[in-house]
Amino acid sequence: MNIIEKSCIEGALNFIQTEKIITVVQLSRLLQSSVITARRYLKSWRAYTSYNQKGLYHTLPSIPDFDENGLWVYNSVRFSRHGTLRDTIVHLLRHSKAGMSSNEIGKTVELDPSSFMHHFRDIPGVKREKLGGRFIYFPDDLETWTKQKEERISLLLRLETPISDAEAVALLVQFIKHPGASVEDLTAMLTGEGKRVKPSAVREFLERHDLLKKTPDSGRSAALKGTSRS
Repeated sequence: MNIIEKSCIEGALNFIQTEKIITVVQLSRLLQSSVITARRYLKSWRAYTSYNQKGLYHTLPSIPDFDENGLWVYNSVRFSRHGTLRDTIVHLLRHSKAGMSSNEIGKTVELDPSSFMHHFRDIPGVKREKLGGRFIYFPDDLETWTKQKEERISLLLRLETPISDAEAVALLVQFIKHPGASVEDLTAMLTGEGKRVKPSAVREFLERHDLLKKTPDSGRSAALKGTSRS
């Protein structure tokens, strides 16, 4: 490394320390090099690349003050300790308690979810399922997904339910234990526990949270309706 090259590198590093962020074009000018060479330096410095602004900005590992989610923003340019936006969302999902809706994800990464969530419908590491009338994203690990799904359903029960909290919790427990049970079966189980809940209330609850399709009696009811119409 000659004196001029060393001076250019030191100048570039000082520039980044002062300005906090830099584009590859700016760096190539400071290094008096090609863009390809500038990218090589960024890689050797293990620089972070912004997950917004089309990935135009970079910063040194020593600069960001990441929050508890591993995120940092400077002048509306956003960086993640986890790398790309995809890797960041997969990390957030793995460490969430009850999965995340697109709005919850967007709020966390501070981006409009409509601008990127369509890319997450079918990618490795992410599982999408409709609960409570909206899509919820989970990590695709079976054990983690199961725990988070149960917590999400429990959360939905606590937030809005036409039946009492105790009845809702009891219904949730029986639904998880007996996923193939009919509305009548679930009602009988609750009755056996001393809960006075009508089948119509159980059905309305399951329908509202998009769970009725998983109970076999809904299919039988549809078949009966079809028979009656014929």
